[in-house]
Amino acid sequence: SRSVEDMKLSSLCVLM
Repeated sequence: SRSVEDMKLSSLCVLM
């Protein structure tokens, strides 16, 4: 499970 990676990706998406 990669929860941290998902969160990071989500953060980037939100920033974009």
